[in-house]
Amino acid sequence: KVAGYVKNINVDVGDRVQEGQLLATLEIPEMADDRARAQAGVDRSQAEVARAKDQVQQAQSVHDMTHLSYSRLAEVSKQKPGLVAQQEIDDAHSKDLVAEAQVSGARSNLAAAEEQVHVNGAELQKIRTLFDYTRVTAPFAGVITKRYADTGSMIQAGTASSSQAMPLVRLSENSLLRLILPVPESAVPTVHIGQQVEVRVKTLNRSFSGRVTRFAEKVSLATRTMDTEVDVANSSLILIPGMYAEVDLTLDSRAHVVVVPVPAIDV
Repeated sequence: KVAGYVKNINVDVGDRVQEGQLLATLEIPEMADDRARAQAGVDRSQAEVARAKDQVQQAQSVHDMTHLSYSRLAEVSKQKPGLVAQQEIDDAHSKDLVAEAQVSGARSNLAAAEEQVHVNGAELQKIRTLFDYTRVTAPFAGVITKRYADTGSMIQAGTASSSQAMPLVRLSENSLLRLILPVPESAVPTVHIGQQVEVRVKTLNRSFSGRVTRFAEKVSLATRTMDTEVDVANSSLILIPGMYAEVDLTLDSRAHVVVVPVPAIDV
C-alpha cells in the first residue's frame, strides 16, 4: 500500500507463519514527519476551540449585562413614563441587539473551530492508517515459499493490479490443497458436490482422500472436459503444490444388490 525501505524482515523460505504474524516492517521517514504535522494541526485546532469557547462565554456575559440594563430601563419607563429618555432606552436596546449578535457570531466561530478539529483529526487518522501499512502481516496461516526482498530493499507501493512492484514474500496455504480434475463429457452428469475421490501421488507412493467442492458447469470446447475442483486435506504438509496426481472418480455405485458368483452362471 505504501512505498518504503525494508527495515526488518522476520521470515525466510520454509517458515510456517500464523495469521496476523508480523512478516516485515517498512521504514518511511517522511511519513513520520507527516504524522507529526497532522498531530500539530489537531492540537492547534483544539486550542482554537478552547479560545472560541472563551469568546462565547465573554460575549454571553456582555449580552447578559446589556440585556439586564435594557430590561431595567424598559421596566422603569413602563412604570413611570417620561422618567427615562426614549433615546437612552433605544441606545440600551441597540446595545442589547449588538451583544446578542456577538454571541451568535462567537457560537458560529466555535462551531467552525470544532468542525476544523474533525477535519484535522480525519487527516491524522488517514496518516495513521497509512503508517499501519508499514507493518506487513500474514493474511492467513501458511508457509513462506519464496522471499523476494532483504533488509534495505526499496519496496514500491502496489496500488494497482498492473503495478510491477516487487513483493516481499510469497505465502502459500498448504494445509488444504486444490486439485483441478478434467472430467470427460460422458461423466459430467455423475459429478456432484461432496463426491469422494481417491487421489494417488506416485512420487510419494501414497493415496489421499479428496472431496469434490465445485465444478465449472461448462464443458471446454477444446478438450470436451469440465474442470472439477477437488479439495485435499494436507495437515501434515507432506503434499507439495505442483506435484502431479492421479484421481479415481467413482461414476456410480449401488448398495444392497445381489451378487452372483461367476461360476454359478451357466452360459
